[in-house]
Amino acid sequence: MSPHHLRRWGAALLGTTLVAGLLGGGSAGAVSGGISVPDGTHSFTAKINFGGIHACSGALIEPSWVVTAKSCFAEGTTPVVAGVPTQPTTVVIGRTDLTASTGYEAPAVSIIPHPDRNLALVRLSGRAAGIPAIPIATTEPAASETLTISGYGRTATEWVPNRLHAASFTVHDVDLSLIDIVGAAAGATICKGDAGGPAFRESDGSPQLVAINNTSWQKGCLAETASQDGATGTRVDDLTDWIQQNTPSDCNSVGWAGTGNQQDHVVRLGDYSGDCTADIINQNSDGALRGWRGTGDLSANNRMFVGPGVTAGNGWTTSAFPRIITGDFNGDGRTDIMNHNTDGKLRVFPSTGDLTADNKLFTTSYIVGSGWTTSAFPRIITGDFNGDGRTDIMNHNTDGKLRVFPSTGDLTADNKLFTTSYDVGSGWTTSAFPRLF
Repeated sequence: MSPHHLRRWGAALLGTTLVAGLLGGGSAGAVSGGISVPDGTHSFTAKINFGGIHACSGALIEPSWVVTAKSCFAEGTTPVVAGVPTQPTTVVIGRTDLTASTGYEAPAVSIIPHPDRNLALVRLSGRAAGIPAIPIATTEPAASETLTISGYGRTATEWVPNRLHAASFTVHDVDLSLIDIVGAAAGATICKGDAGGPAFRESDGSPQLVAINNTSWQKGCLAETASQDGATGTRVDDLTDWIQQNTPSDCNSVGWAGTGNQQDHVVRLGDYSGDCTADIINQNSDGALRGWRGTGDLSANNRMFVGPGVTAGNGWTTSAFPRIITGDFNGDGRTDIMNHNTDGKLRVFPSTGDLTADNKLFTTSYIVGSGWTTSAFPRIITGDFNGDGRTDIMNHNTDGKLRVFPSTGDLTADNKLFTTSYDVGSGWTTSAFPRLF
């Protein structure tokens, strides 16, 4: 096999869910010639549905991040760009049987395409808690090495199987960005829908991600007629630095809540742009909000916040809004802002991440609570109390009772963000405990 010939002519692995639905119905799934893996096996493998246009596979590399093929988000010849996916995108992880309800399912809120390789990072709206992520390999693949590949693509007999499949493949050649592979057993091949699926080595039962599926001749895949074996994978073992730089942690989910004092309404630090570097918003006496994006540059004076700043809001006076609360309430990696008026109504303004011009940072708002008066609830506390990557809120009443309202992450309409609540403590009176940390 000529590796360069394969790279030039190998067929794309994108799955078209509309066609699959017409021909086979049901969900997508599989590596042809492999085996259906037992429940819970290779649970880091992800199934990605891009707006009903493409079905792909991927791998969970952080609780809120999946890596997959950049081509999964392609629409015609339009380049894939960073930001919110252009089509509604759903990611399922840890669900060996796609007809089950196990694992974790969430929308994708942003994608970061690699500039040179067929690879993209996908940020989830929350954390895939309880599903182990696969670590990135620390050593490069070697010729003759055997890797395992799992995926949710077509098989030799099914357009859209319901179970995750896996098979062994042998590395034939390695270059700076790609590997060439061939099935280690007769019939093992990679089919449409497997794009972005993980190619990993296993050492003492511990997987390490080496590459993701790129192209394949698709020999043996249902309805394909190719007679040539082989496929290519996009290397990830040498992208550790790039991945770390572009997968910020849930650094905004703790949040912050003011106490009602004038001094609490002067400056608001937060990661409004979603890059895990602190931005700043100030509030003047007229209630105008003005924001500066943080550069992260502390190498010299006056490099952290550069430029005149942008207007982010008006009318946020301390008399109108005795509290301002911040946090990543919808779990998209950006700090949102909530105001609390004198009637006890809570309203959230989700961040767009856009600090490039006036009045672009907060463009919509939703009511998320009422009756939260300062007299009834002298304290409001923020935090990610259940570890799902979203900011929850806790109220503290005059009797010293603590009650948590977990965020659903839903900021599409009024009164969808906090729909349930739970008592978590009592006796926490302000006289007994003047401060809560």
